[in-house]
Amino acid sequence: MEKDLARRGELSVEQVLEYKKRPGNTLIACGEYNSKGSLEMYGLSPEPLLTTNSSVSSAGTICNAVMKNRQTSSSSKLLSVASHGTRIVVSDGGGNLKWLERDGFTEVRRWNIAHGSVEAPRGIFGSLGDSYMDSGSGDIVIKILENQGDLVLWTGEKIGLLNFSSKPGFTAESFQSSVKTAEEIHREREERVYSNTMRRALEHQANEVRYVRGLGLGFGGIENQ
Repeated sequence: MEKDLARRGELSVEQVLEYKKRPGNTLIACGEYNSKGSLEMYGLSPEPLLTTNSSVSSAGTICNAVMKNRQTSSSSKLLSVASHGTRIVVSDGGGNLKWLERDGFTEVRRWNIAHGSVEAPRGIFGSLGDSYMDSGSGDIVIKILENQGDLVLWTGEKIGLLNFSSKPGFTAESFQSSVKTAEEIHREREERVYSNTMRRALEHQANEVRYVRGLGLGFGGIENQ
C-alpha cells in the first residue's frame, strides 16, 4: 500500500525511508485475470504469527500489504516474473519482456524477443539471414531466471541470454566446432551483411512497385523480379 502511495507522490521523503527500513519479504506472482495480464505482490511478515484456533506459530504470513495490477501490466497473459536488480521483469504472451519499477505499475523498458525494438529490429533469436520485414520468430518466454545481472530466457524449445551491453558476450561462431581463422570469420560476416542488405533493397523495391500500382500508375509490363 505504501508503494502505491509513493507512486502517486503522496509520501514524504521521511516516510519513504521509514517504510524501506521495515523488515519482511515480498511474494511476486503473475498470471491472467479477465484475459489480461495480472501482476500481484504480497507482503510477507518476518515475525511468527499465531494461526487461527492454534497455538502453533508460523512465519511468512501474508500481511495487509497487497498490490494487484490487473489493468496495465500486459494486454495478454503474464507467463513469468523475476527480480532484476532494483526492478521487476515480466514476460507475456506477445513475446514481450517488460521492466517495471517496484510499484508494479511504472514501465521503464520493453523488449520483444521476436521483433526486438525500433532501434534494433532483430529479435534475440533472429539471424542476419532472416527477412527484414518478417524477422519475428514467434517465440515467447515462459521462464525467466536472473543470473549475475543477466537474464536467462527459456521458450520451451530455445534458451537465450539477455543483457545490457554494447558488445555481445558471444557470437554464433563461439559454438562452432571447427576452428576458423579471423579472416574466414570476417569474410563470412561480410557475406551475411551483404546478403541482408540486398534482401532489404529488394523488399524496398517491391514495396515501391506495389505503392505505384496502388496509385494507378503501374504498367502492364512491370512484374516482380
